[in-house]
Amino acid sequence: MSDFSRFHEQDNLDSEHHYHFDGNLHRLATAIEQERKRFAGLSEPTPVLIWACNAEGSYTFFNEDWLEFTGRSLEMERGEGWFRGVHPEDRQNCLITYWQAFGDRKPFQQEYRLRRFDHQYRWIFNTGVPQWTANGKFLGYTGSAIDINIVVCLKMRSRVFFRPPGTVTILM
Repeated sequence: MSDFSRFHEQDNLDSEHHYHFDGNLHRLATAIEQERKRFAGLSEPTPVLIWACNAEGSYTFFNEDWLEFTGRSLEMERGEGWFRGVHPEDRQNCLITYWQAFGDRKPFQQEYRLRRFDHQYRWIFNTGVPQWTANGKFLGYTGSAIDINIVVCLKMRSRVFFRPPGTVTILM
């Protein structure tokens, strides 16, 4: 076999290998795009407020439901902007819970009041989960929150109406 034949044979092998790699890469890119669309399809029509923050703790993403709930833009909410919507009486506990979980890289759950687009504060239940790469590198958190205002209000009312005999309830 001549040098030219060997080179040509090797060139064909490399071309086939390159084509095979490009085909796998294309399939992988297509699968990733389909997953992204599937996630967007799952997250957008739900009444769930979804957020994400990076490894430094800066909030980077809020879904449309969050933005509609707060009546604020993504640019306004990013970073620490979302915190402006937390009720002043809940801010300290909200920050302590968040930063303690963030420092420990642990999931967290918390309830606090968040200002809605109509400037009414609503009780929400917020859950955050740390995200990791396959190599164990911390990426930040993703989380979700739901409006639980009706549940909290019903609990408060039930305490007033269904208190043990002989107790006094002072409403302020």
